[in-house]
Amino acid sequence: MKGDRIAFVGSNENAKKLASDKTRIVDLRGRTVVPGMTDSHCHIFGIGEREMNLNLEGTNSREDFLAKVKARVDQTERGQWIIGRGWIETFWKPPQFPSHTDLDKIAPDNPVFLTRADGHAAITNTAALKIAKIDKNAANPFGGEILKDKTTGEPTGMLLDNAMDLAAKHIPKPTEAEREKAFLLGIDREIGLGWCEIQNAGSHAGDIKIIRKCFDEGKVKLRFINAVYGPGEDVQQFLREGSTINAYDYHFTQRTIKVIFDGALGSRGAALLKPYSDAPDTSGFLTEKESDLKRMFEEALRRGIQVETHAIGDRTNRTILDLYQNAFKAVPLDQRKIRDPRWRVEHALFRAGSTRNGASRWRLLLAKSHQIRLHHRGWFRCTGRARRTNDRILRRGRAQERERIFRRRLASGASRHARASAEDVHALAGLRHLRRKR
Repeated sequence: MKGDRIAFVGSNENAKKLASDKTRIVDLRGRTVVPGMTDSHCHIFGIGEREMNLNLEGTNSREDFLAKVKARVDQTERGQWIIGRGWIETFWKPPQFPSHTDLDKIAPDNPVFLTRADGHAAITNTAALKIAKIDKNAANPFGGEILKDKTTGEPTGMLLDNAMDLAAKHIPKPTEAEREKAFLLGIDREIGLGWCEIQNAGSHAGDIKIIRKCFDEGKVKLRFINAVYGPGEDVQQFLREGSTINAYDYHFTQRTIKVIFDGALGSRGAALLKPYSDAPDTSGFLTEKESDLKRMFEEALRRGIQVETHAIGDRTNRTILDLYQNAFKAVPLDQRKIRDPRWRVEHALFRAGSTRNGASRWRLLLAKSHQIRLHHRGWFRCTGRARRTNDRILRRGRAQERERIFRRRLASGASRHARASAEDVHALAGLRHLRRKR
């Protein structure tokens, strides 16, 4: 080390050649040293809000889930919202979504809004549905779905992706002080898990104001790479103002647009080319209009702004690679602020065969989720059980083909970018798991 930079990496013998009488030598006696680890995909405000509200992580059965909700209801005044996040039904027996009927039994007088672990679905009770005016006649919004009983046509209480906003907009907004508290709780949580740098996968203008305030006051103790949600007014302001690189002594960078382009596989919102095997009446949906992305992508190239897009389904991956390619073709090299940008595809779980050359030709980063769910309690669910779940959703042949396609993309030159899952992951636990797989 020289100052705050790594000056040399190599053998002890060669390192000693660089030593002088002013060099301080630290003998670690064979212990392992790793660089500061980066969580390359987290939602920092959501992590903090989960800790402030009702944390439903680790609810391994429907009964456990309902017991935690009831305990919060018992502590809450009648009429107040019950807000929580972190449940996931994948390993419940049976692995089925909860319903408003389940919640009505324990929370008849409080509106309830509980977000699934991945953030792409929420379960509500009847009180919340009434406030949101969601009934059997309610139409699905673009990029979302109100799940309804196939017999009665009544809503089940499950809201997917953009349909979540129909109820969420009625929840009282947190104050700026509460948002700041959530942000700092999220930071403390990430530090406690061993991360030295995080990449915050999306923020709005109000969030950015809080982030900068906390940096100004010296409250952020890790490195922070921020993305701004687009399309919309927030990203238009970002494009006008431009990127921020290595501010606050190399601790804050903001140069990325984050697009959420479909939902999640488990909630059947990821956009597929064929229907889901266990839900043949749907193939998922795109959550943004292609026309809204085209001009934004071209402007990002001109202004040197990077792009990362949430894309899980094969239809979504095919579409986003086409949109990326069209933008690269539309903006010549001499009009780009960065001639060779490294745009990302977040998750990239299910790749269409016709996209095989897109990622490698344009040198994209594939930030693939490795179907790993590492938990803060030290145990993990990985390949086998998760693969069986995907086989159920996609049919076994399609799940296996997804993996073969991804490996071909890596062989052809596309880059893989490791990331944490939607759940808490300790930095060293993730590193040990990846080393075993290698």
